[in-house]
Amino acid sequence: MGNTVTLTIGCNVGGTPTHDPAHVVETAGRVLGVEAMTAYRCAGWWRGEAETSIRVEVCALQDDEAAAILDKVPALAAALDQEEIMVERRPDSVAFIPRATDEAAEIA
Repeated sequence: MGNTVTLTIGCNVGGTPTHDPAHVVETAGRVLGVEAMTAYRCAGWWRGEAETSIRVEVCALQDDEAAAILDKVPALAAALDQEEIMVERRPDSVAFIPRATDEAAEIA
């Protein structure tokens, strides 16, 4: 069994819309050092104000990989000028299944 780490990152700084969602996703990938993740826009609420937020999910992580991501969250918060980033780590049973060979695809 692996781990999924989910981060919810706001696009506002000091109550002002600041970051484009694409910038948040690119910065998260770079700072966290991940090669694969799922990101999607969601509505967030921080200290009484609505803001556009981004959910980033990194799946199928070994324990040490999940721990390494958690260790980098403070640097990500600094890079995006966020006071805090919400993080959830949970066990998963996610697997990445490679594509079929060309021969197997022809049979299907």
